[in-house]
Amino acid sequence: MRTRKKRKAAMLASILAVMLAVPQVVSAAPAQEDAPLLVVNESTVAFAGHEWWVIGDGTTGVYQQSDSVTLLAKQDEFGKSVFRTGHGNEFEGSTYDSGNKMYYANNPDGTSWVAPTEYAGSTLQLKMDAIAAEFSAKELAAVKDRTLQGGGTVDSPSQDGIAGPAITQKVWSLSKTEWEVINDNTIRSYGDQYLLRTPHPYYGRARKARADGATNYIDSAALAELSVRPALALDLSNVLFTSAADATSGKAAATVGAGLVSVGETTGTVKFTMQDESQTLTVVATNEQSVQTGTTLQFNYSAATTGENQYISCVLTDANGNVKYYAKLADSASAASGALSIPLAGVADGTYTLKLFSEEANGNLYTDFCSAPVTMNVQVSAGTGTVSEYGGAVVHGHPLVKTDAKAATCTEDGNMEYWYCSQCDQYFSDAQGITSITEEQTVIAAGHNYVEGECTVCGAADPNYIPPDPATTDDPATTDDPANTDDPANTGDPVNTDDPATTDDPVNTDDPTTPADPTKTVDPEKTANTTVSAQKPATGDNSSLWIYGLVLALCGGGIATVGVMKKRSHNTK
Repeated sequence: MRTRKKRKAAMLASILAVMLAVPQVVSAAPAQEDAPLLVVNESTVAFAGHEWWVIGDGTTGVYQQSDSVTLLAKQDEFGKSVFRTGHGNEFEGSTYDSGNKMYYANNPDGTSWVAPTEYAGSTLQLKMDAIAAEFSAKELAAVKDRTLQGGGTVDSPSQDGIAGPAITQKVWSLSKTEWEVINDNTIRSYGDQYLLRTPHPYYGRARKARADGATNYIDSAALAELSVRPALALDLSNVLFTSAADATSGKAAATVGAGLVSVGETTGTVKFTMQDESQTLTVVATNEQSVQTGTTLQFNYSAATTGENQYISCVLTDANGNVKYYAKLADSASAASGALSIPLAGVADGTYTLKLFSEEANGNLYTDFCSAPVTMNVQVSAGTGTVSEYGGAVVHGHPLVKTDAKAATCTEDGNMEYWYCSQCDQYFSDAQGITSITEEQTVIAAGHNYVEGECTVCGAADPNYIPPDPATTDDPATTDDPANTDDPANTGDPVNTDDPATTDDPVNTDDPTTPADPTKTVDPEKTANTTVSAQKPATGDNSSLWIYGLVLALCGGGIATVGVMKKRSHNTK
């Protein structure tokens, strides 16, 4: 039994070894059903004006990421750099390294380093950022961010092969481990020595890859300027199709008005046409054109992106998604709308998918960017094509009458701009009759803008306005005005001159003939029974009278209790 298990394990190990030895392939464009395959360590790609080796994909090679390929610069075209700027003498923004008796530049944020061969903040890392900054915004958006794990030291680099803190980059230098994973001296060679991001374990030494495909070190991170070799992860999720990156068989060979150009099998360096949200296009057809048959297919277009290198283009793909024909149909540098003609002369018989799109065509070594394609099926026989499953906009075929926009007034309805077909009693929001609307949607309702019972536009009175009731408004006597205190003189109640007990003036109980002095302070104990109504609410609300009644009842009860107690006391004597 153990012998069988050992044999099975040996067989599995052999199969795995064979699989690892065979070059791996990756689909270059998930958006394309049967895209040309990119082979790790064999294929080359044009991007951002340079050629790049494919050194990884979603399952094998360097930095394996789904829906992407890892690229490594093929030609030594990106300049030179030291690992970290340094000098024997002190300079501004430097820190002394006692290990090799040199001054090295601090990090860009002013912080120092533990070792001068830390990657984050090094001159090499900043050089990679400078390379990425030369990409266009659209190219940069197609490159995935990568965070290199930090926490490593010179003696024990991190999982991503660096000393020092983590760093996130679009473009990065290879680590020693990644250089080893490539395992192909043709690809590892660069024509000159180049820097790696992984430090040498001996303090202060930087690693380099030699021209002969080996690795070595330089004694100091600032000792020599070596070539820099960038790598990146290119996102393929928005690729529409691939094509040859040359002037003879690639897209550059097609010219506006030359018709469909046959596209052969893509060999050599390839480039991508990627969808980008900045590109827009609306393809328009009548009902008849949406199912047309002819030797030349006719459509209209609008809302196309304009500018330098802008075209309306198309491809014909077969049942497997392979691009068989390509054409530049119109120059849209300054025209966002127009007519399209697609001659089918020379197209082989068969069933195709026609894809129409706006594109920015940028040259052989650059990525082209396009709109989401408008698709339809085309059955070609003897140079004549029949359209089906049309995916663009369909216009109304009858004459349309335009009604200009009219603003609504206070008393009269207005309307939006619209078009009307009298033959089929339909309304549209556009001149081509693409977007249907209802009659009610065309109306802008009239109406006054009432504020406090009056229209601010025409001054008309609001028939439904109800003025506020003065009796429910705030009484000044109940406000927080300092003048409206609990002084009985400020209650606002009418003074009952017939009953001294209800007046607002202090009552002179010693001499009824003596008038009260308004400046004399009232003793609350002397006036307790004569000013009960002094703080009655000015609103006519008598709900607080029960409080006073309760107070009087308690006082009376207290007096009666005292009297009874005195009587009992007297009787006990």
